Amino acid sequence: MDGIDGIAGSQAAIFCLGALYFGAGGPFDATFWVVLASCAGFLCLNWAPARVIMGDTGSGFLGFTIGALAVYLWQTGALPLLTSLILLAAFWFDATYTLAVRFVTRQRVAEAHSNHLYQKLARRWGHGRTTALLWGYAAVWLAPLAVLYGRLDPGVLWLVLACLPILAACVVFRAGLPDDTAHA
Repeated sequence: MDGIDGIAGSQAAIFCLGALYFGAGGPFDATFWVVLASCAGFLCLNWAPARVIMGDTGSGFLGFTIGALAVYLWQTGALPLLTSLILLAAFWFDATYTLAVRFVTRQRVAEAHSNHLYQKLARRWGHGRTTALLWGYAAVWLAPLAVLYGRLDPGVLWLVLACLPILAACVVFRAGLPDDTAHA
């Protein structure tokens, strides 16, 4: 999910900021600071218009690292899995929804495409605005829900609420479907 400038580094930074806010790093606290600092430094060159790109290898490694850290935090009891899923909702929900739509509409799911929600938004609004929207969504919507989940545990309600705006946007912008079937 690195198809636009700044998106992968931003999602990783948002997760690290959240983990650090919750004090979840414990003995791995320095790891979160290193990943966060690396993302911040990289975003200086990767923000739209990007002068450097991460590529599949970089985004794959970063995604694996963030996923492994989320599982570690969950397994050690440092941060509930649902809190990590809330903080990472923009990426996993967009990917899951898009893949499901492509599967149901009998598209080749393993074939390269550019029909994720974030890619459609970037074509419409530009890379910088779309990545800024991710930061705004994380600050205004996801972070408060993650805090509420940490204080009030009503099950998956906070996770469902975290995903509702993305679901609405996926439906409106027809994520997973080729642009020639999209409404203007």
